[in-house]
Amino acid sequence: MIETKNLKKTPESNADHPKRIELWEEVKKDIEEIEDLDWKIKELVIGLNVVGLDTRFSCEGHDKGVSRITATGYMDKFEKWHVQEVENSAWMGRWSNPYVGFVLRSHFCVSKKGQKKQDRKKQATLARLQSLINEFYQEHSTLPETRVRVKKHSSRYSDYMITVSDTDGTECIGGTEDHGELARKATEQIEARHEVILAFSQFLKKKYVETGFHT
Repeated sequence: MIETKNLKKTPESNADHPKRIELWEEVKKDIEEIEDLDWKIKELVIGLNVVGLDTRFSCEGHDKGVSRITATGYMDKFEKWHVQEVENSAWMGRWSNPYVGFVLRSHFCVSKKGQKKQDRKKQATLARLQSLINEFYQEHSTLPETRVRVKKHSSRYSDYMITVSDTDGTECIGGTEDHGELARKATEQIEARHEVILAFSQFLKKKYVETGFHT
């Protein structure tokens, strides 16, 4: 007789495994009904909703070719818009970074005690997300310098935003007047970000199916 008590169970042997697959597919079906959802970020949006986030908008990031800034603008304290021309601006390869905006699921709580309880749940959800990101990079140390990042994004639509970017949120690259070279560099940058999205999306699904996001 084979001794089995010390054998590690496979994900498929876990009683919750079929339920997790079913839930993932249910969320996927709902998400796929969004007509204008970029397909390269779709799996990430599914994973974030399963984690417990209420996603509101997203973009997979796009290659914007080569251009230069000819004017900048800002809004003063009286909400008046000012535009200023930029002289001798350099040509740059440009792209837009991928992002997903979300709010933390909550319910209206009348009592202060209830509100504090809800705030703790929100913080626990954020902590879980950051923990998953940290674990992902422990397993994928060879990925490009671009990273999955959580940022505050207070607006009427979202509380936070997940981006895939470098530390400064860079969306352009220069250093040469060769338009072909600039276009190539910009394409490399957006492709690196798409690589991170794919890897992190696969990690979230594998982690959820195997553990339900519990270690």
